[in-house]
Amino acid sequence: MLAWAASVRPSLPTLAVLVALAPACRRAPDVDSCREPLGGVWLARPDGTVPAAPLVGDERLAFDVRDDGKSIALYPLWDSSRPPGGKTPLATDPSAPPARLSLSPWRITLGRAGDIAVGTISWRVTQSGRSCQLEQPARLSACRERNAVLELTLAPVVDAATCALAAPPVRLGFALTRQ
Repeated sequence: MLAWAASVRPSLPTLAVLVALAPACRRAPDVDSCREPLGGVWLARPDGTVPAAPLVGDERLAFDVRDDGKSIALYPLWDSSRPPGGKTPLATDPSAPPARLSLSPWRITLGRAGDIAVGTISWRVTQSGRSCQLEQPARLSACRERNAVLELTLAPVVDAATCALAAPPVRLGFALTRQ
């Protein structure tokens, strides 16, 4: 044993804090289906069935999942308001000067539908003072043990003047692992 370690004696308040925090270090329980409580932090990686890598790059991704029993909300724990890959996902006239682009963070809200949860991913795009509120389908499925699959549909190109999709939506798939 190291000599300095033998001389360290934690104070009673320090021990009380450590004992109080110990339950927070427990691992979230495994689940058998998406009907069970899913709250907690879930790591996300492109699932391979739907190409997400071009939009999310090499970032380490995770979601804070809030579950009240009826609905599930997923909040990205990364800057989802940053244009993916540093590219502007909003349509612009190639002959026009580039306009300032602002994206709000993603908001994913789902309701349970049997063994899956379905709902929407929403975000706001603002360019040159014009704001568009966008909403596309989202789905959570295959909840087993510590894993689930999240499928999102994003509109990578939007006409800022009309808020209409200027290109077909892109499907993203994520394999989630509960922490």
